Amino acid sequence: MAKHGGNIDKFYRKHGFYPLDFSANISPLGMPGGVKNALMDAAAGAAVYPDPECTLLREAIAKNLSDVVGETIFPEQIYCGNGAADLIYRLVYGIRPVKALLPAPCFLEYEAALQQVDAEIVYYETSEKDQFRIKEDILDQITEDIELVFITQPNNPTGAFCDMALLHDIMQRCSDVGARLVVDECFMEFVKDPAEHTMLPCVVDNNLVILKSFTKAFGMAGVRLGYLVTRDEMLIDILKRVGAPWSVSYLAQKAGIAALREDEFIGNLGELIADGRKQLETGLKELGIRVIPGEANYLLLYCEKENFKKLLEEKGILIRTCIDYHGLGMGWYRIAVRKPEDNQKLLDACKEIL
Repeated sequence: MAKHGGNIDKFYRKHGFYPLDFSANISPLGMPGGVKNALMDAAAGAAVYPDPECTLLREAIAKNLSDVVGETIFPEQIYCGNGAADLIYRLVYGIRPVKALLPAPCFLEYEAALQQVDAEIVYYETSEKDQFRIKEDILDQITEDIELVFITQPNNPTGAFCDMALLHDIMQRCSDVGARLVVDECFMEFVKDPAEHTMLPCVVDNNLVILKSFTKAFGMAGVRLGYLVTRDEMLIDILKRVGAPWSVSYLAQKAGIAALREDEFIGNLGELIADGRKQLETGLKELGIRVIPGEANYLLLYCEKENFKKLLEEKGILIRTCIDYHGLGMGWYRIAVRKPEDNQKLLDACKEIL
């Protein structure tokens, strides 16, 4: 099982208090009021089974996406799941690739899911000298025996974007060899200009699957809700058969519909994150910590200080070690961007430690 950040209850059991959590990449604004109200109102309906087709939610998502991309996205091209992780596993179980390509480092659940079906994993190794960005030579690794390719836009844990022209070339190369391309856009709402980086206008291509999540931007990690978009309706039929029914609860469906109305909330998020990221990057570099410039709501950093994570925990701050990421190792950490006052507490704690 892949390890993740955000385990504040484990921290509480060990220390007797809750930490300032920089280990999970959740919006510092928390859950919008409209979503909270929708959850409370929906509690009365939780005694009955949810709609297994998520009909109203898919219709709301389709309308929202159609407005964004300027062309019609149909509800039949959307599939909802119990968070993006549920969809990753369904995709892998449904496609059952013999061989898949992953950039390294990348989100751990891709690797974990592929291992469960005994897929051979080929890694495209990025490097610190290129700020962990994907380069044109990835095209050489998309060979005719590759059946599935995952790209995270922006990457987790590096925060780096894949150049859009290159991403289009990757999509074309995948189409040429018959590989399925999955573009994970779960952190797209945290960037200042998401329209410049999304692949949604390209969803007409049948080999393309786009992953989205309500978890991060809307502070709904405990609710569990994600969706994917694809024109391949045969793939969606397969996804329905490889997982348990009723995977999206009644409460999650109502919360998702409410979240789609929160345009102003999301509109303020990109600028807040950009300012906070600059605050953290500047402060950490002043302390001699290597920081990889990213464009998401988290930063990848390298610190040589022994027991750096443990020392921060002793000060009530939780960060994410990246020792388990392919291509990283000891000394690499990921921190979330939080509110300015929280960011400053982290910087002050780092200064005391270093």
